[in-house]
Amino acid sequence: AVRHDVSDLSETIHWEGAKTVGVIVSYRKEKGKVSNELCYRYYISSAYLTAEELARSARQHWQIENGLHWRLDVGFKEDECRIRREGAAPVFAGLRHIAFNQLKAETSFSKGMPAKQKKAMRSTAYLEKVLNL
Repeated sequence: AVRHDVSDLSETIHWEGAKTVGVIVSYRKEKGKVSNELCYRYYISSAYLTAEELARSARQHWQIENGLHWRLDVGFKEDECRIRREGAAPVFAGLRHIAFNQLKAETSFSKGMPAKQKKAMRSTAYLEKVLNL
């Protein structure tokens, strides 16, 4: 459901130029199983969106988000990371994102991410190429 008249929400929504407020109600699916619990996700947009456009935009966002997290978890074992000390977790998450993007951008070696990671671990010359040194 979407709402376009957000003028009476100005006390609760501090979003300059907000044109659409919407909610998407869905069931969560995890490991192939659909839960019985409803999920509510709320969205604010500066664009005037129909319900269909909001749903499409949200799906695109989550496809990108899930794809990145899956790759980081599989390739860098992000979910297994136990770094908890004084703000170190977001720093290392940022480093993993940088490493992922650098490996993805390197095109001279046309293998998958795991092969690129192994090659970078074994070859200083390739690592320097990945890091643009």
